[in-house]
Amino acid sequence: WLLLTLSRLAIGMTVFLLRFFITLASYNDFINASVVKLGWVMVRDVANMFFVVILLVIAFATILGIEQYEWKRSLVKLLLAAVFINFSNVIAQLFIDAAHVFTITFLNAISATAGGNIINMFKLDEMMRFVGGQDAANADNLQIELLGGAFIAFVFALMAMVSLAAYVVIMLLRVVLLWTLIILSPIAYVTQVLPNTQHYAQRWWKEFSQEVMVAPLMVFF
Repeated sequence: WLLLTLSRLAIGMTVFLLRFFITLASYNDFINASVVKLGWVMVRDVANMFFVVILLVIAFATILGIEQYEWKRSLVKLLLAAVFINFSNVIAQLFIDAAHVFTITFLNAISATAGGNIINMFKLDEMMRFVGGQDAANADNLQIELLGGAFIAFVFALMAMVSLAAYVVIMLLRVVLLWTLIILSPIAYVTQVLPNTQHYAQRWWKEFSQEVMVAPLMVFF
């Protein structure tokens, strides 16, 4: 009875975590979050100030004959960055929206029945009816089988709960990281202009693409 009670608690927690996971995976309004609005405007204004510094670097490099910093190579990048900086949050949201199409497709397939499927998968309802019967309670030869079945039910219910908890933690971190990456997105376009700072932009795009793809992949599995 104790093992089955713990199993029921674990399954109940699993269903709760699954609903929480579905709620987090459904979230898509990243650029309208208050923290993102405030942080992005501040970073954008700072990034716009850097254009003066970059222009000075290009001017001195052109005078000194440093080929990789010449205005012919850098000015077009600078002009494009000036435009993209002011729309960097919208561009990021477009990429997120594209991935969200796949995420919501998989969510619609599981959101209505996933909790019930978990309970049916572990046959917990059948086991509770079996153990609760008078014949099973009074039959000595069934005690070992009942104990073994209750133990296995508890182990698998615990595994399901831990797995869903890990999914929820990853999805929570994804939300926070995407907020942070959107806030820092203007910096990614500024650092793309100069050769010595391009690796920062590449790192931002790598992190951003990974976080965007996390949701559809996790919901699929």
